[in-house]
Amino acid sequence: IHNWTLWKERVSAEVLDIAAKYRPVLFWFDGDLEQQPDSTWATALHEKLVAKIPDVLINNRLLLRGSTTVGDFQTPELQVPSEAPKHADGTPAPFEVLKTFSNTRTLGYDADEENYISSRELIRDLADAAGKGGNILLNTALSPQGDIPDEYKIRMNTVGRWLSRYGESIYNTSPGLFERLPFYGRSTLKGNSIYLHVFTFPTDGILRIPAIENNIQNIKLLGPKGQSLTYSLRNNQIVIKLPVENPEADAAVIRIDCEGIPKLKSMVPVYAPIDTVIELTAPFAELLPSADGFKLKQYYKHVMLENWTDREQMPQWKFALREEGNYQIQVYSSGVEGCRPAACLVEIDGSRFLKGKAERKSTTLPEPTMVGAVHLGPGEHTLHLSVIDKPDAQVMKLEKVVLRKL
Repeated sequence: IHNWTLWKERVSAEVLDIAAKYRPVLFWFDGDLEQQPDSTWATALHEKLVAKIPDVLINNRLLLRGSTTVGDFQTPELQVPSEAPKHADGTPAPFEVLKTFSNTRTLGYDADEENYISSRELIRDLADAAGKGGNILLNTALSPQGDIPDEYKIRMNTVGRWLSRYGESIYNTSPGLFERLPFYGRSTLKGNSIYLHVFTFPTDGILRIPAIENNIQNIKLLGPKGQSLTYSLRNNQIVIKLPVENPEADAAVIRIDCEGIPKLKSMVPVYAPIDTVIELTAPFAELLPSADGFKLKQYYKHVMLENWTDREQMPQWKFALREEGNYQIQVYSSGVEGCRPAACLVEIDGSRFLKGKAERKSTTLPEPTMVGAVHLGPGEHTLHLSVIDKPDAQVMKLEKVVLRKL
């Protein structure tokens, strides 16, 4: 831009003309050209838009206060945030993820594009965003003839068919009740119902979710093969028996109908003496100090935590026992292609166990490593993994930590 003053005058005039003629409910600014250290112009434009359309929504790419972008909703690029965005006061911040159909992140039309995002990823990203209070803005680049490319149509139709069956779990919902789930999936809320988006069925055919305060009226698997599911309440969890076959491999949907608005009881499972195996899964880990960078990925029936590149980060789990017991600790993980193995420390209630630099034969299938045995008393316990030395790129791909009663 050679004449910044002229550009600002022209943009202001055109934006305000659109506001006066069409009164759009939303303005989506882009380019970051507006976000200059001198925000007087942007502030004035923002105030004029709100004066013309009091209930207008404006994204966070117009105003810049200090180093912080300001708007009615955030606009992360390409990936759903690892954690639900929040305002400075800690309240949830609405957001809209700008995604492309291309893994090369191309916004414009490319006749030679071959690397497309799968329909499965789009469906799961949609469920992920809805579960965190956001939505997806899917960029569609038309051909020079104004046509939608066939690869786009295939994915649009697949996502559309999924929404025609399970749209009630996405539209007009609120963020999920649970910060984390023991299985690979997400959840949303609507009225007295909890919706679970199950990306892959656990290998034991049992779905476990944290306990809620409410009485449960019914639990149902939605879709063409919908059916009521049997469940029980144990270990401070709702334990749901799944059908043998997953009817929706991209994301099955389960609805839990409750008496009243669902309220979380506890995120901490409580294990009884008869529970000889305690599985602390990667999806259920609390990621400290934040989940930034971490990513869950499915390899066959295994769900792995990867992109663990910062030695200051660590996964952590909390659980409780009704009675004391002796447990063997096993870490299920795989290697990372092209990276030296890194030594990790397993710490539980102050007891430390070194997970050495064992070479992993596979980079996709997890292998168990026995790291020690520990005596645990009744009550709540905390287990976490930390990195001893700085890895080349990634520490490992982590599936779970297992405590086996001796």
